[in-house]
Parts: sequence; structure tokens; C-alpha cells
Amino acid sequence: MIDVALMCLFIFSVVTLLAGVLMFFAPGSMVRAGNVLNRWVSSERWLSPLEDPWRIERYFYRKHVFVGAVIVIAALYTLLMLLINFEGVGVASKSLGVHEDIIMTWLVESVVMFVILGSLCTLIVGIIVIVRPSLLKGFESWMNRWIRTDSVLDPLDAPHGELDRLFSSRHRLVGLIVMAGSLYVTATLLAFLR
Repeated sequence: MIDVALMCLFIFSVVTLLAGVLMFFAPGSMVRAGNVLNRWVSSERWLSPLEDPWRIERYFYRKHVFVGAVIVIAALYTLLMLLINFEGVGVASKSLGVHEDIIMTWLVESVVMFVILGSLCTLIVGIIVIVRPSLLKGFESWMNRWIRTDSVLDPLDAPHGELDRLFSSRHRLVGLIVMAGSLYVTATLLAFLR
């Protein structure tokens, strides 16, 4: 898999080298190619449905016994698997290819403890959801705030022509920089692939 990624990177660096040569010696052809390929595609149409909140509270409160039972079953399953079947650091070190040592032991045991505590909290929440879900309304109203991101992402969803203007005014310098960078990457990859 790494060999395929390195070969793709090598091919990309050779294509970039050719683009740098064209920028330096024949900038008109690169400008024409840029005009053909330079189209703005706004992501607003695809991201706007994600900006609208989805209200599931009605379903949650109607089916609170079912939802609570699913939460309890998931928490119990996680607890039972960790407490009964987990063989500790040996399994983790074999799967990660690391030798057992004190840091690995501490790390695995810490993760297991956090998952057990999280499962216990989830079990308590599941029981509350089954018995009396209204106890969670205060917590729900505190956590269920909608934060819109469209005002933050609007500047990113607009065309910026600074690089186009830089290329059109200094095409030889940009071509030289692209050639130098791609030559460096190509030479490094050639040395690494040998």
C-alpha cells in the first residue's frame, strides 16, 4: 500500500515538474489550460441541508422505553465484553506489534478504565431514559444548542483569485519555484524508492 502511495506521489511530482516547465517556457498554454479548468463549484447547495437542525425529541420521548433499552443493552454488552473477555495488555501489544512494557500496560488499562466508566454512565442514562426521561430535560436543553457554521464558512465558499493574479504577473518565477519543488520531491522519491 505504501509502495502504491509512493508511486502515485512520484507520478504527481513528475507531472508537476512538467507543469513547472510549461509555466516557465510557455506560460500562454498554462493560462489557456487554467481558463478551461478554472471553474467555481460552490459547496453551499450540498452543505445547506446540514445546517438545518433535525429534531428527534418527539420520537425519543414517544419511544423512550425502546431507546432506553437499546442504550442499556449496548452499555451492558460493552461492560460484559470488557470485564469477561478482555485479556489485557497481551492482546493489545500483539495486535499493535509492540512489546509489553509498563507504559503499554498503563495505557491499555487507562483506556479500559475510561471505557468501563463511560459504559457505567451510559447504563445509568439508559435506565433513566426507560424509567423517567423527563429527568434528562435540563441536561438536554443545555446540550441541545444549535450552532450555525454558515457565517464562519462563507469566506471559504467564495472564489479567491490571488494565486491566478500572482501567476499571471510572475509566471516565470512561479514556474521556477514549482520546478525546484517538484525536482526536490522527485529526487527524494527516487532515492527512497531505490
